[in-house]
Amino acid sequence: MTDPVKEASLYINKIMEERCILVASPEDHDASIMTAIIDILDDENEVVFDYSGSKDLDRRIRQSQSIGFSTCIDDIKVTFSSGPVEDTVHRGRPAFKIKMPRSIYRVQRRDFYRVSPPLLERPECVMEYDGKSYKATILDISIGGINALIQNSRFKAGDVIERCRISTPIGIKIEASLEIIYVRNELDRSREAQYGCVFKDAGALVESKLQRYVTYLQGKELEKRREPK
Repeated sequence: MTDPVKEASLYINKIMEERCILVASPEDHDASIMTAIIDILDDENEVVFDYSGSKDLDRRIRQSQSIGFSTCIDDIKVTFSSGPVEDTVHRGRPAFKIKMPRSIYRVQRRDFYRVSPPLLERPECVMEYDGKSYKATILDISIGGINALIQNSRFKAGDVIERCRISTPIGIKIEASLEIIYVRNELDRSREAQYGCVFKDAGALVESKLQRYVTYLQGKELEKRREPK
C-alpha cells in the first residue's frame, strides 16, 4: 500500500520542480489566490509558497485554519490541504509557509465524479448564447461539466455556450463557457431539453471553485446517508 505522506511529498516536489501554478483557497471563505511553491524546508516538513500581492486576499489566507490547493500535472488534477499558514522570509522576500500535507487527492479528467445538488439547494444557472439568455436547472455537476435542463432551447451537440453563470447557495460563484456534448431528450410540455455539457478552458481558478462546491455536495450526500432511516 502506498504511504499517503510519502506520496504527498513526491507530488509537492514535482509541483515545485515543474513550476506549476497553484490556486490556494481558504476553506472558510470564497476567495482564492494564484501562487507557486518556491521551496521545501526542514527535511520536507514545511512548504513555502508565494504571497498573492493582494493585501486583502493575503490577510484572508492568514486568518484561515485550512487552505485548499489545486493544480494539474500530466492531465491529472491534484488537490491537497494544509494550514494554518505562517509568515516567513525566503531569499529576502516575504512568503507563506505551511506544514507538508499528509495526503493528496488525484483525479484524471475523464474520471470526474458527478454529484446532484439537493432539490432545496439548487444553484441558480443562467446561460448566454447568440445574444439570448436561458435559465437552466442543474441536475448534476462535476469539475468537468454539468448535466442540465435548459428552458426554451434547441441546442445541438457541438454548440458552445459562450457564458454560463452559476450562483451556489453557499456563496461560490462560477463563470465559464460550455460545450454541448449530447442532447439526451426533449420535454415538449415544459419546453425544456436535457443536455450534457463540459466546461471549456475553465482555468485553475474556476476548477478550484468547482472542486470546493463538489466537495461540499459530497459532504451533504454523506450526511444524508448517515441519517437514521
